[in-house]
Amino acid sequence: MAVVDLTVTGGDLRSRASIEDLVTTIDTLIESVEPEALVSDLPLSAAGARVVDRGDSRFDDPVVHRVPDLLRSHVDTAVYDLGADALGSRECVRLREDADAVFVLVVQARADAFNRLRAYLDLLANAVGEWVFERTVVVISHQNSAEPDVDPAELVGYLSGLVRATLEVPYDPHLATGLEIASWELRAATVDAYDRIRRATASAEGRQ
Repeated sequence: MAVVDLTVTGGDLRSRASIEDLVTTIDTLIESVEPEALVSDLPLSAAGARVVDRGDSRFDDPVVHRVPDLLRSHVDTAVYDLGADALGSRECVRLREDADAVFVLVVQARADAFNRLRAYLDLLANAVGEWVFERTVVVISHQNSAEPDVDPAELVGYLSGLVRATLEVPYDPHLATGLEIASWELRAATVDAYDRIRRATASAEGRQ
Protein backbone atom coordinates (compact mmCIF):
# COMPACT_ATOMS: atom_id res chain seq x y z
CA MET A 1 0.00 0.00 0.00
CA ALA A 2 1.12 3.55 -0.75
CA VAL A 3 -0.14 6.76 0.87
CA VAL A 4 0.18 10.09 -0.95
CA ASP A 5 -0.05 13.40 0.90
CA LEU A 6 -2.02 15.82 -1.30
CA THR A 7 -3.36 18.10 1.41
CA VAL A 8 -3.15 21.85 0.98
CA THR A 9 -0.38 22.37 3.51
CA GLY A 10 1.34 18.99 3.15
CA GLY A 11 3.86 17.43 5.48
CA ASP A 12 1.60 16.28 8.30
CA LEU A 13 1.52 12.73 6.96
CA ARG A 14 5.29 12.68 6.73
CA SER A 15 5.82 14.06 10.22
CA ARG A 16 3.37 11.70 11.94
CA ALA A 17 4.09 8.45 10.10
CA SER A 18 7.32 7.57 11.96
CA ILE A 19 9.40 7.43 8.79
CA GLU A 20 13.09 6.88 9.36
CA ASP A 21 14.28 7.04 5.75
CA LEU A 22 14.51 10.12 3.55
CA VAL A 23 11.05 11.07 2.33
CA THR A 24 10.29 10.80 -1.38
CA THR A 25 8.30 13.72 -2.79
CA ILE A 26 5.97 13.67 -5.78
CA ASP A 27 8.47 15.66 -7.86
CA THR A 28 11.31 13.29 -6.97
CA LEU A 29 9.19 10.28 -7.85
CA ILE A 30 7.88 11.51 -11.20
CA GLU A 31 11.09 13.15 -12.37
CA SER A 32 13.22 10.12 -11.54
CA VAL A 33 14.91 8.38 -14.47
CA GLU A 34 13.43 5.09 -13.24
CA PRO A 35 10.30 6.00 -11.26
CA GLU A 36 9.11 2.37 -11.20
CA ALA A 37 12.23 1.34 -9.32
CA LEU A 38 11.79 4.24 -6.92
CA VAL A 39 8.26 3.10 -6.03
CA SER A 40 9.69 -0.16 -4.70
CA ASP A 41 12.07 1.79 -2.46
CA LEU A 42 9.57 4.30 -1.05
CA PRO A 43 10.08 4.87 2.69
CA LEU A 44 7.83 2.84 4.97
CA SER A 45 5.70 4.15 7.80
CA ALA A 46 5.61 2.38 11.15
CA ALA A 47 2.43 0.64 9.94
CA GLY A 48 4.14 -0.62 6.78
CA ALA A 49 2.66 1.81 4.25
CA ARG A 50 4.85 3.40 1.61
CA VAL A 51 4.63 7.18 1.83
CA VAL A 52 4.89 9.84 -0.87
CA ASP A 53 5.15 13.41 0.39
CA ARG A 54 3.59 16.36 -1.42
CA GLY A 55 6.77 18.36 -1.26
CA ASP A 56 6.41 21.65 -3.17
CA SER A 57 3.76 20.31 -5.56
CA ARG A 58 0.26 21.75 -5.55
CA PHE A 59 -2.73 19.52 -6.16
CA ASP A 60 -3.35 21.22 -9.53
CA ASP A 61 0.22 20.76 -10.77
CA PRO A 62 0.40 18.55 -13.91
CA VAL A 63 3.05 16.36 -12.29
CA VAL A 64 0.51 15.25 -9.68
CA HIS A 65 -1.80 13.82 -12.36
CA ARG A 66 0.79 11.16 -13.24
CA VAL A 67 0.99 9.69 -9.75
CA PRO A 68 -2.13 7.42 -9.87
CA ASP A 69 -1.03 5.70 -13.10
CA LEU A 70 2.46 5.14 -11.76
CA LEU A 71 1.32 3.69 -8.46
CA ARG A 72 -1.57 1.64 -9.88
CA SER A 73 0.76 -0.84 -11.55
CA HIS A 74 3.07 -1.23 -8.55
CA VAL A 75 0.93 -1.26 -5.40
CA ASP A 76 -2.32 -3.05 -4.62
CA THR A 77 -3.84 -0.05 -2.78
CA ALA A 78 -3.18 3.68 -3.05
CA VAL A 79 -4.55 6.13 -0.49
CA TYR A 80 -4.69 9.84 -1.32
CA ASP A 81 -4.98 12.31 1.56
CA LEU A 82 -6.75 15.02 -0.43
CA GLY A 83 -8.35 17.29 2.09
CA ALA A 84 -11.89 18.55 1.56
CA ASP A 85 -10.83 21.42 -0.71
CA ALA A 86 -9.78 19.05 -3.48
CA LEU A 87 -12.99 17.01 -3.73
CA GLY A 88 -14.73 19.27 -6.20
CA SER A 89 -11.70 20.46 -8.13
CA ARG A 90 -11.21 19.80 -11.82
CA GLU A 91 -7.95 18.00 -11.14
CA CYS A 92 -9.75 15.41 -9.01
CA VAL A 93 -11.86 14.12 -11.91
CA ARG A 94 -9.75 11.03 -12.58
CA LEU A 95 -9.83 9.91 -8.98
CA ARG A 96 -13.54 10.62 -8.67
CA GLU A 97 -14.33 8.62 -11.80
CA ASP A 98 -12.19 5.63 -10.82
CA ALA A 99 -14.72 2.82 -10.35
CA ASP A 100 -12.59 1.27 -7.58
CA ALA A 101 -12.08 4.52 -5.65
CA VAL A 102 -13.65 4.79 -2.20
CA PHE A 103 -14.04 8.17 -0.52
CA VAL A 104 -13.49 8.53 3.21
CA LEU A 105 -14.85 11.64 4.90
CA VAL A 106 -13.48 12.15 8.42
CA VAL A 107 -15.57 14.27 10.76
CA GLN A 108 -14.69 15.21 14.32
CA ALA A 109 -17.25 14.35 17.00
CA ARG A 110 -18.44 17.94 17.38
CA ALA A 111 -21.73 19.60 16.52
CA ASP A 112 -20.14 22.17 14.19
CA ALA A 113 -18.21 19.46 12.33
CA PHE A 114 -21.36 17.37 11.95
CA ASN A 115 -23.12 20.39 10.44
CA ARG A 116 -20.32 20.95 7.90
CA LEU A 117 -20.47 17.31 6.83
CA ARG A 118 -23.71 17.96 4.94
CA ALA A 119 -21.88 20.50 2.75
CA TYR A 120 -19.13 17.99 1.95
CA LEU A 121 -21.70 15.34 1.04
CA ASP A 122 -23.43 17.85 -1.24
CA LEU A 123 -20.05 18.67 -2.80
CA LEU A 124 -19.44 15.01 -3.58
CA ALA A 125 -22.93 14.53 -4.98
CA ASN A 126 -22.63 17.59 -7.22
CA ALA A 127 -19.15 16.63 -8.45
CA VAL A 128 -19.79 12.94 -9.07
CA GLY A 129 -23.47 12.15 -8.66
CA GLU A 130 -25.45 10.74 -5.75
CA TRP A 131 -24.39 7.22 -6.67
CA VAL A 132 -20.99 8.13 -5.18
CA PHE A 133 -22.47 7.56 -1.72
CA GLU A 134 -22.40 3.84 -2.45
CA ARG A 135 -18.62 4.08 -2.18
CA THR A 136 -18.39 6.71 0.54
CA VAL A 137 -17.38 5.89 4.12
CA VAL A 138 -17.87 8.43 6.90
CA VAL A 139 -15.54 8.16 9.90
CA ILE A 140 -16.41 9.90 13.16
CA SER A 141 -13.17 10.72 14.98
CA HIS A 142 -13.26 11.23 18.75
CA GLN A 143 -10.31 13.57 19.20
CA ASN A 144 -11.27 14.74 22.68
CA SER A 145 -11.36 12.62 25.81
CA ALA A 146 -14.52 14.39 26.98
CA GLU A 147 -17.97 13.31 25.91
CA PRO A 148 -18.94 14.89 22.57
CA ASP A 149 -21.42 17.76 22.61
CA VAL A 150 -23.56 15.93 20.08
CA ASP A 151 -24.87 12.37 19.97
CA PRO A 152 -23.03 10.47 17.19
CA ALA A 153 -25.97 8.04 17.05
CA GLU A 154 -28.05 10.78 15.42
CA LEU A 155 -25.54 11.20 12.59
CA VAL A 156 -25.15 7.43 12.21
CA GLY A 157 -28.93 7.12 11.92
CA TYR A 158 -29.11 9.93 9.36
CA LEU A 159 -26.41 8.35 7.18
CA SER A 160 -27.75 4.81 7.50
CA GLY A 161 -28.69 3.60 4.04
CA LEU A 162 -27.17 6.70 2.42
CA VAL A 163 -23.44 5.91 2.54
CA ARG A 164 -21.57 2.62 2.45
CA ALA A 165 -20.68 2.76 6.14
CA THR A 166 -20.42 5.10 9.12
CA LEU A 167 -17.73 4.12 11.61
CA GLU A 168 -16.21 5.63 14.74
CA VAL A 169 -12.61 5.88 15.92
CA PRO A 170 -12.52 6.15 19.73
CA TYR A 171 -10.38 8.63 21.61
CA ASP A 172 -6.78 7.49 21.79
CA PRO A 173 -4.25 9.45 23.90
CA HIS A 174 -1.41 8.41 21.59
CA LEU A 175 -3.13 9.98 18.57
CA ALA A 176 -4.05 13.04 20.64
CA THR A 177 -0.40 13.95 21.25
CA GLY A 178 -0.06 15.19 17.67
CA LEU A 179 3.38 13.58 17.52
CA GLU A 180 4.66 10.65 15.49
CA ILE A 181 2.30 7.70 15.43
CA ALA A 182 3.67 4.30 16.40
CA SER A 183 1.14 1.61 15.56
CA TRP A 184 2.18 -0.52 18.55
CA GLU A 185 1.26 2.30 20.96
CA LEU A 186 -2.34 2.56 19.76
CA ARG A 187 -5.07 1.16 21.96
CA ALA A 188 -6.59 -2.15 20.89
CA ALA A 189 -9.95 -0.46 20.31
CA THR A 190 -8.29 2.02 17.94
CA VAL A 191 -6.62 -0.76 15.96
CA ASP A 192 -9.95 -2.58 15.73
CA ALA A 193 -11.62 0.60 14.48
CA TYR A 194 -9.04 1.08 11.74
CA ASP A 195 -9.42 -2.54 10.72
CA ARG A 196 -13.17 -2.00 10.31
CA ILE A 197 -12.43 1.07 8.19
CA ARG A 198 -9.99 -0.94 6.06
CA ARG A 199 -12.61 -3.60 5.41
CA ALA A 200 -15.31 -1.02 4.69
CA THR A 201 -13.13 0.73 2.11
CA ALA A 202 -12.28 -2.42 0.18
CA SER A 203 -13.46 -2.26 -3.42
CA ALA A 204 -16.84 -3.75 -4.20
CA GLU A 205 -15.17 -6.64 -5.99
CA GLY A 206 -12.99 -7.43 -2.99
CA ARG A 207 -15.58 -7.11 -0.24
CA GLN A 208 -16.73 -10.18 1.63
